[in-house]
Amino acid sequence: MTSLEVNINFYETHYDILQQWFLRPGNKIVLGDKQNRVCRFCGRKPPEVTFRKVAHAIPEALGNKSIESAYECDDCNEGFGCGIENDLGKVCKTSFIRADGRIGMAAVS
Repeated sequence: MTSLEVNINFYETHYDILQQWFLRPGNKIVLGDKQNRVCRFCGRKPPEVTFRKVAHAIPEALGNKSIESAYECDDCNEGFGCGIENDLGKVCKTSFIRADGRIGMAAVS
């Protein structure tokens, strides 16, 4: 059995597909309950936090224009947007340039 087959077997054995979507330009999918919002990261809910900003379930830096999250508060959304997602976007945007120019990534300590 190849490593790919082993990995596929693992996921088929240990996980269930709860739902799947076909992503099409212009179709928006919102995960979560807009009526009973609780942030999945910090556990807070209104009126302590707001849910006004668009929270992408998969970062826009990876090309997501369709899947949004109703269970990420504005505070957590801003934290991820300024931190992890911003860094990810920089890596994604520069990885092609580095690959094309045969430039490796230096380890940062």
